[in-house]
Amino acid sequence: MNIHHFLHSIANARALLSFCSMACFTALGFPALFDWAGIHFCLSQIKGFTSHKNGRPEFWIFYIKLLLDMLLTLTTLQQRKPHLYSPDWLCPQFIKFRDFCLFSFLSLKTLDPSFNTGFFTLDCWDYEILSPSCLWLTRGLLPAHLTTFLKQYFPLSVIYKTISPLLNDFQVELYGEIWLCQNVLFHAWEESQDISAASKLRGLSSNSLSTTSSS
Repeated sequence: MNIHHFLHSIANARALLSFCSMACFTALGFPALFDWAGIHFCLSQIKGFTSHKNGRPEFWIFYIKLLLDMLLTLTTLQQRKPHLYSPDWLCPQFIKFRDFCLFSFLSLKTLDPSFNTGFFTLDCWDYEILSPSCLWLTRGLLPAHLTTFLKQYFPLSVIYKTISPLLNDFQVELYGEIWLCQNVLFHAWEESQDISAASKLRGLSSNSLSTTSSS
């Protein structure tokens, strides 16, 4: 046994334990809800993510904030202000990510038609009611039930190597096609939806009044 490799593995395990024990993750539920080995693999496969000279500081700031749930995404706004941000507005990038995942696994080998049915019924793909595991996956947190299902058909190594680049591409699209544009055009988009600063304040005031009256 290579003692240096052994000690390095212990250090990685301790770092992963500290990572998954962060309050922003433990608040979501039991650690067993997530595939931490898969999450670690996906992070480790992103070129430049662990380098101080990655050349893409803006993207990594976005990526880390997305992972730690520090961004005001459309989903967050829909939850906080449903009277302004319709729950019917969907993320086309997520739908494309789901379909790419399905096609990628189907291309690996011939599978029974029940695979498609089981894949689509997984809770993590339920973007219409915004299931918690759907939001986790958007942030880069692999739900355990996703890999548990896929393990019936593929080895874990194949699952991780297939999902990792697709998840990375999905989040790059979120950054390039939504977040960057949001920084420039978000106010114009809100105006097109008749969402003004005054309407936000009115919504906040009405929520405060209802909370006060209910208490």
